[in-house]
Amino acid sequence: MEYPLAKTPGPGSGISQDDRLKAARLRMQKQQDALVRQTELEKPSEVCAPSPSVKADSSHNQVLKAERDPREHVAQDDARRAAWLRMQDKMDADAEHHKARLMEEAEKKQQRDKEAEEQKKKEKIEKWEFMQEGKSYRGKAKAAQQETSELAAVPKKTRDKKPLRSNDYNPLSGDGGCGSSWRASRRSGGG
Repeated sequence: MEYPLAKTPGPGSGISQDDRLKAARLRMQKQQDALVRQTELEKPSEVCAPSPSVKADSSHNQVLKAERDPREHVAQDDARRAAWLRMQDKMDADAEHHKARLMEEAEKKQQRDKEAEEQKKKEKIEKWEFMQEGKSYRGKAKAAQQETSELAAVPKKTRDKKPLRSNDYNPLSGDGGCGSSWRASRRSGGG
């Protein structure tokens, strides 16, 4: 028995507000009963196979399979152990490769440091030889400066420069000729 709910109660409708509420409650009760029946049908029994909602490779199924067949459990354990050993071997190989690369970089750094130290020794010996000859210990730098100064010693063309002002210029009196000049102001005494 269905009750029409689309119509609003009015003077000519014939359906009261109470009838509408009863119909809504009845429909809700039917929906709840249908849901309960559906969940009871989906519940897996303890003996039967798992329901479709449970994944085939879930841990629950693995436990059931292991209880049924211990050989399969041992095989899975062996496969897990073999995979772990493969990963461990790969990690060991990567560690050895990394260690070899670090050792190679350390050897290169030692070689660079050794070359730099030898260069410093050579420079110290050269400085000492310059000092023994009576030259300054900066003899190399001075020799390089002398070479550049010899190149710079080429005479440059000089222009005839005009003086900025005449020789008889006095900033206090001006250029001369004009009657205006600077004079200090008078002191006015207050007493």
